[in-house]
Amino acid sequence: MCPFGAAQELVGLADGPRRALPAKIARLLRIVRSGLLLSITVALLAGVGFDLATVEPFAVFSARAASGWVLFLAGTCLLVSVFHPRLWCRALCPTGRIVQLLMWGLLRSRRTLTRPVAPSRYVTVDERLSWQSVKAAGDT
Repeated sequence: MCPFGAAQELVGLADGPRRALPAKIARLLRIVRSGLLLSITVALLAGVGFDLATVEPFAVFSARAASGWVLFLAGTCLLVSVFHPRLWCRALCPTGRIVQLLMWGLLRSRRTLTRPVAPSRYVTVDERLSWQSVKAAGDT
């Protein structure tokens, strides 16, 4: 889905010692990822004007849009991807966090929409009732 994620995948194919991130660092990076997304959202809502391409490495694929900071960020992430595959995607990408939150919301809403509906007209919706108790009550 993401060209930078694909670039990390290609770099990750290189031979190198693969290492899992320590749990504390992975957790810290996920907090940083959410904090980055929150900061961007607050800044945009507050009317602060800035180029969103400075917080994502996507601009590296456009020679005119890539600043020195973006080139450094992309290069560092690609280098680290040799040892920790797709580190940017899994731990830092604010766009990925948005997609993750949307998917979580869709899955959560789908779970509530796909509950079985009792065939009886006398049954009311109550979260405490199980499907078996509804069926048994409808049989009498």
